[in-house]
Amino acid sequence: MLYAVLALIALQCLGDVMAAVASLPIPGMAIGMMLLVCGLSIRGWWLGSQRAVPDVLNRLAGSLHGHFGLLFVPAGVGVVGNIDRLAAHAFALLGAVLLSTAATVAVSATIAGMRSKVTRSADSVAAE
Repeated sequence: MLYAVLALIALQCLGDVMAAVASLPIPGMAIGMMLLVCGLSIRGWWLGSQRAVPDVLNRLAGSLHGHFGLLFVPAGVGVVGNIDRLAAHAFALLGAVLLSTAATVAVSATIAGMRSKVTRSADSVAAE
């Protein structure tokens, strides 16, 4: 599991370096996550979709996911501390949340549809 943690940290650092060197407005963590997704996609293409994610990385993700709720504590404190500002801008915040949710669902559905087509065509080629 240590190698999986080191891989995630290395990808995060690489993303931070890429963002700093290229002066990108994207956080280094997001770039590192994109690099991870690209690497896992290439691994899945090479080894097959069932072996795309290494078992050790899958176990690490499960462990991190089990403690995911802790990340919401600072956000909850921020909400309670700024409740008057949130009430003053409630309609703008509601609009932003609804618009970003709709955009996320649309992009996710598009990517899932493209991925299922690619997976089906790869599976049919492998069956031949």
